[in-house]
Amino acid sequence: MSENFDSLERIVRSLYNLAIETPISMTYRLPEWMLIPDGNKNPPITILETPDIQVMMVVRAWFADLTLCIAIGAEDVARYQFFCRADINIRSSSYKFGNGNEDPSFEGFLGEAVVASQAVLEE
Repeated sequence: MSENFDSLERIVRSLYNLAIETPISMTYRLPEWMLIPDGNKNPPITILETPDIQVMMVVRAWFADLTLCIAIGAEDVARYQFFCRADINIRSSSYKFGNGNEDPSFEGFLGEAVVASQAVLEE
């Protein structure tokens, strides 16, 4: 279990032939029976740093069908982060979620936050 975040990211970028500038989000989901009481309402676990990979590898040792999922590109990564209620950073702009009572409409979010940065997304 010597895998670290940087090496996993390099492997993914190499596998999909992605430039370093291409935003990606790496996630996995625990088996459904472990997601009690909310089941599939729980968001996948986002891999943000090396300890997240270590936890995933321990879980994978017991559940061989554990799948690593990758969101590729600014819009897909932003969409995933929005649905997980994660704060989103696009260059120097940050989009923060407050207490979770925001309008769950991604289109509304795009209209207010991301469309203003359309040029950044297209980059």
